[in-house]
Amino acid sequence: MIMYKWVTLILAGGQSRRMGTSKTFLPRKDQLMIEHLVSISQEVSGHTIIISHENDVLKLNKLFIQNQNIAILQDEQRFKGFGPLAGLYTGMKHINAEWYFVLANDMPNINISYLKGLQQCTLSHPQSDIIIPIHNGRMHPLAGAYRNQEKGLYEYLNKGNKKMTDFIDSVSTYKILEQEWGEWTNQNKLFFNMNTPSDLSNWEKNIDK
Repeated sequence: MIMYKWVTLILAGGQSRRMGTSKTFLPRKDQLMIEHLVSISQEVSGHTIIISHENDVLKLNKLFIQNQNIAILQDEQRFKGFGPLAGLYTGMKHINAEWYFVLANDMPNINISYLKGLQQCTLSHPQSDIIIPIHNGRMHPLAGAYRNQEKGLYEYLNKGNKKMTDFIDSVSTYKILEQEWGEWTNQNKLFFNMNTPSDLSNWEKNIDK
């Protein structure tokens, strides 16, 4: 089986209830949110996997029909409803890689320089299985780098476990403090995520400030 160095997993399977519409297709400047994430991910990884909500699969397939390096998947049936970890397991099972960027589909400020910083961080911390940022005392696990955890994730999920923080704590995790990741990018709201229409409106008003 081929093993890639880097693959990107974009987690887009949420319900988007507070937004009232799929966050995957929210506008971001002159493109869609998902197009932005795919664009930057393909500069630093060979393949991109989008873990999609079932209602978005057809539209995503049409959007990326000409890009053979993108796979549109849904969570493994046996782990549907298990949250982000089910998406990680599904993606890792589909394409074998040493490392995976794991990105939420609602972070418009994630950029290439940050992803390249994550790559360098894996070289500086070769014993780590997960590398995730800390901002204002809070972990952001859906903006991190994950070593292939397919076997461990299967065992964890198969026991009925769903909590992401418990899984992160069960493996060797390096938590990047702001003074470190802040050197990779000048974006001071890197981990801003859009959950409501007002979040989107506020982001659009301040995008060029």
